[in-house]
Amino acid sequence: MKGVYSMKRFFATLLALVMCLSMVPTAFAITEDTAVAENINVADEDGWVLLELPSSNEDGSVAVPYGGGTETWKWTGFMSENYVGSFTMEGNNLTPVKTLDPSLDGGLNLEIIANYTCSTKVRLTVQIRKAYTSTVLAEDNSGYNYSTSGGANPVALNLKPGDKVQIYFRIVKDNGVYDDNLKCNISYSYSLRYNDY
Repeated sequence: MKGVYSMKRFFATLLALVMCLSMVPTAFAITEDTAVAENINVADEDGWVLLELPSSNEDGSVAVPYGGGTETWKWTGFMSENYVGSFTMEGNNLTPVKTLDPSLDGGLNLEIIANYTCSTKVRLTVQIRKAYTSTVLAEDNSGYNYSTSGGANPVALNLKPGDKVQIYFRIVKDNGVYDDNLKCNISYSYSLRYNDY
């Protein structure tokens, strides 16, 4: 009888220990290597970006897929503009990684041509960032006159073939307040050219 009582006590203690351990929060760290391998957007320390969810079109389809992989942007001629796409975002968006054509020679300049339309007056800020970091290579906004439509065109200079970038979009209301739920339609293109043009 004493053995049965000891077993019951042992299992009761074990069960209590398991229940206590299951209440301890577990933290998972995402390293830059993991982020590079899995194309995960690591949270920045600059107050601009948190871990991104996909933006979606009004019909619910995903326009800029989360972890959507890399895309190579090619040089297509002097001052040519290459349409990337359009999507609806809420508050902000960080694109998947874009790789500047590694087959090119020499220094490159990258321009983003971005346009927006919103149901309320806003200001759009567009940044070209070094991939997987908060390093801003170029930034522009739609100006100090808030509007329901407009654009921004940052230009990053002195890039190299094979460089990886991400494009960041952020909108604020006409009172200067950021609203994570504010929807805005974005369309954008890129222009990739050699430094000597």
